[in-house]
Amino acid sequence: VPQLAHSILCCSRCVNPTMPGAAEFNTGEVYEMPPNPLIQDEFRFPHGTLPSDHPFAWDVVAKDPKGDHGTFSLRGNWYKTMTYELLHTGGFLRLCTLRGRVYWNAQNEHGHLTPDWKLHFSVEVGQIPLVWDILAALFMEYMCEIGMKATTISEEDWSPQQRGREITVYLFQYSYCYGPGGPMMGLVPEEDHTFYIGREVEGIFTAPFWFTWIQEAEARLAAAGVRSRGTADGDLALPGCVYASLRNEAFVKVNGGEPEYPPNHTGWNATRQINPMTDVVFMLGAVEKEKARTAAVTAQLIEAQKHLAALRSCPESA
Repeated sequence: VPQLAHSILCCSRCVNPTMPGAAEFNTGEVYEMPPNPLIQDEFRFPHGTLPSDHPFAWDVVAKDPKGDHGTFSLRGNWYKTMTYELLHTGGFLRLCTLRGRVYWNAQNEHGHLTPDWKLHFSVEVGQIPLVWDILAALFMEYMCEIGMKATTISEEDWSPQQRGREITVYLFQYSYCYGPGGPMMGLVPEEDHTFYIGREVEGIFTAPFWFTWIQEAEARLAAAGVRSRGTADGDLALPGCVYASLRNEAFVKVNGGEPEYPPNHTGWNATRQINPMTDVVFMLGAVEKEKARTAAVTAQLIEAQKHLAALRSCPESA
């Protein structure tokens, strides 16, 4: 475990840099774009955020929320071409792929009883435009699937029960209920590859992938001076994370009633479905333990240096 923790910590340092770099956020903080083999340089947003004139940038969308903002496509060096689009519905702005829309429809068809794992990001409501531009850029740079969303509801109307869930990133989980490839298989044969939601989709986004993505998200938000509202009630706090938390929001029966959205008091996995992020939580925890060990050793060295300096400053005994 110590060796694993050390290797994870090294990876963490690569995606969570502390030295000044080239990209600047509006706080004046300087943020370094770390190297990442999953991202081709030409697909990086130059300052770790969407440009102000990008069709998916928050302020651009806000000028015409229900308008057609087109699509945005990226071709990865490890996966297929990813095409993203926006939806502005139900008090949320969503960035998604067509596969994501199929996934959401499949969940709806099965009464939201299938796994519904999500990363939540806790941020001040007034900073959502800034955070959206940062996380949407990161989502597309890493060629993430399914989708993400941000609330468009005002701070006064945003439910206190949803504090800490201002931004949501969806984590795909296959269910046998969806059938071999999902509800859209065969309906538009030439697009089967686009609508496919089989188990293989899970295998693309592994624990190292999400570990790296979360670490990078935390680094960019911190560099931008984003303020957290604390972990959402009912969410699982992720080790070392200021903004990100985890929850399965598959519907659950409460007091023998009909299945419903899990109330906060039912916890972060009310249906007790398999947690797909177990390894990610372990890796994040290993990094924190290694940081704590390093800090303890550093503190001991500093005390030893102080003690040695004090001895050297004493006059020699006769």
